[in-house]
Amino acid sequence: MISASAMFQRSQSKGLSAKQRRERDAAKKQRQMEDPADLTAEEDYVPASPAEDDYFSSPERESGSSVAFKNVSVVTPKGEKTAEKSCSEAPFEYMFCHFEPETGVVENAGCMRLHHKCLVRKVWDGTTAILLIWMSMALPVAVAFQLEDGFITTIDIIIDACFLLDLALGFVTTFDDVNKNVVTGFGAIAKDYLTGWFTVDFTSSLPLHWMGLDLFVPQQAFRAIKLLKLLKLLRIFRLGRVLSKVQERFQIKHATVMIIQFIFIILFAAHWLGCLFFYVSDNIDEDHTWLTEYLSGTGDPIGNRSNGEKYVACFYWALTTMSTVGYGDIIPISTVERVMTTIAMVLGACTFAYGLTNVCTLLFNHNKGRVEFEGLTDEMNDFMSQHNINYSLCQQVQAYLWYMHNSSHIVEDASNMERMLARLTPELRDKVSSGVMLQIFRKDRAMEHRTIWSAFDQDFMMELARAMNPQGNAPGEHLIGGVLSLVERREQNMSSRRMYMLTKGNCQAIVSSSETAFDLACGSSFGEQSVLFGRSLENLKVVTVSYVDIYWIAHDRMQQILQLYPVVNACLRHVFQGREHDFVLGSELESMHLEIGRFLEANVQLREKAAALRRVETSEAAKEDALSEVLASRNQKGNMREVVLKASIAEAEDNLQCLQQQLVEMQQEKEALRQGEEVPVDTILDEPVKDPVASNSSIGEDPNAPSDTIPNHSDVQL
Repeated sequence: MISASAMFQRSQSKGLSAKQRRERDAAKKQRQMEDPADLTAEEDYVPASPAEDDYFSSPERESGSSVAFKNVSVVTPKGEKTAEKSCSEAPFEYMFCHFEPETGVVENAGCMRLHHKCLVRKVWDGTTAILLIWMSMALPVAVAFQLEDGFITTIDIIIDACFLLDLALGFVTTFDDVNKNVVTGFGAIAKDYLTGWFTVDFTSSLPLHWMGLDLFVPQQAFRAIKLLKLLKLLRIFRLGRVLSKVQERFQIKHATVMIIQFIFIILFAAHWLGCLFFYVSDNIDEDHTWLTEYLSGTGDPIGNRSNGEKYVACFYWALTTMSTVGYGDIIPISTVERVMTTIAMVLGACTFAYGLTNVCTLLFNHNKGRVEFEGLTDEMNDFMSQHNINYSLCQQVQAYLWYMHNSSHIVEDASNMERMLARLTPELRDKVSSGVMLQIFRKDRAMEHRTIWSAFDQDFMMELARAMNPQGNAPGEHLIGGVLSLVERREQNMSSRRMYMLTKGNCQAIVSSSETAFDLACGSSFGEQSVLFGRSLENLKVVTVSYVDIYWIAHDRMQQILQLYPVVNACLRHVFQGREHDFVLGSELESMHLEIGRFLEANVQLREKAAALRRVETSEAAKEDALSEVLASRNQKGNMREVVLKASIAEAEDNLQCLQQQLVEMQQEKEALRQGEEVPVDTILDEPVKDPVASNSSIGEDPNAPSDTIPNHSDVQL
């Protein structure tokens, strides 16, 4: 027994492009409007190709596989596509290119160039970010506390080597221009780098300890020159670019990124100010500083303690100064320390004022939905209290609002999707809406909570999902069979008939004729017969048991969609024609999927036979056309021969007439001779007889050539 999903895998091998399907749908709709019952108009109906599925719902994406496509097309910097290759054939080559999983295209940056989105560049940027974080923490401590052990020196050498290599890679790494086009030219890359980050990278990449300054500069002055090593901290601004790439890759909210940036700025600023405060106090020529006065009452001032205690005291001073708390336990003693403290207070006040303002704004925008929900709840409470609504009903309203905000999001997502998709291009809008809409049918790989509509192809589900309307209901509400729905059922307008699909929660279907109740779980649907056949729902009542999320579609809209998909229309009518009840239970989905699969498989086989018959008819027609051409050619040749023959006959008749005329003349001459006329015999004998046939057939020949038509003298009888 073949399932619906297996049948569609077979039929999807004949998939068309999106543009071809739209053209097919338009022509199909026109044909079906002329003859809706004609299923032969659906011979061109082909389900969507699996290659057009959204990448984010692909099994490779869900399983976390690193290889999503076997064959890819390589695009050169000039825009030319090469032959398709396998990623497993040349893995090292594709490490320096950018692979687009959705299109299966590899962007090759060219020889001696590095694509800015390739795997090697991503790994290198991550390594550089780790080194930058280490350097921003360790370098101020090493300079301030004069740490010169072998480990720190080795790490400094490695960092300098990596920064020099990164400086060279900046001249061969591609970039995106303002139009998001990849720039691969060496000249353009060098110009962009020289006018951008080159100054910062070059300044921060100078290996001062490689220059041997300690051999030519006095020790006291060399300690001041060591401050130049702090220029390496300029590279810390490159972390912003790395963070933006991480944000784009993992789709992190902007508010979250800003909060993380603010926290890091505060911590790094306090770290640097604390180290700078210790360095200034330790290198000034003063007998009394905060290092000699702080904790001096204990007999062991902070200046005589370990570097760890000194750093903690400096970091503590920086935070209390920047936050303007100022406990007063660490007091600047010298003038230089007071200047340093003043600068720290100004910087700290500006940083905290700017940062806290932005953080508060971001937190408000980050929880904008919750703020709106709380405002709506307060307004609803005021409204119900003004109109003396009873307490139990108020509790029901509050519970429903809480469910719609915290658990459902069905109506809110629908309104947000329209607002968000309006800003995208048509192609991006289709891809995003495809990923969002298909969640309605829960068409996941495990097929959990699937619906009856999951058996059909993606095109039909997309059309159906776009036409469905979201709705949330509280427990105990009547979806079908209530007072309001009874009024709608008695109306003659078919638009009042709806089909429902349950995506969350539980309902109960009650058949009035037998007083039998059925439990409808997630994935169940009801109202199909009323939409397909226009049947009444007077014997059916559907009541919500819990909070539910449902989607419904009206009769008229459903009929418009089914006109575009006659095979689906015929399949649904075949499946629901003989059903006793107008609802589908979760336990019936498997059998209904198999039945739909059998129908669609038979339809595919029928279309294959029709296609084979059309091919045979086409070949027979081609043979008949070829035979007709042969006969026409033969007839044309026969007509030409007939014309030539007629021309030859006419020419022979003309020659015969000429001969007859010459014979008559010769007879007249003979008669004249017999009557005694004096005619020179030699003249008669020497004059050649003109043969018209020979004269006509020898056009262009030599007139002096001998002619066989001249009679002999012996042939003339006097």
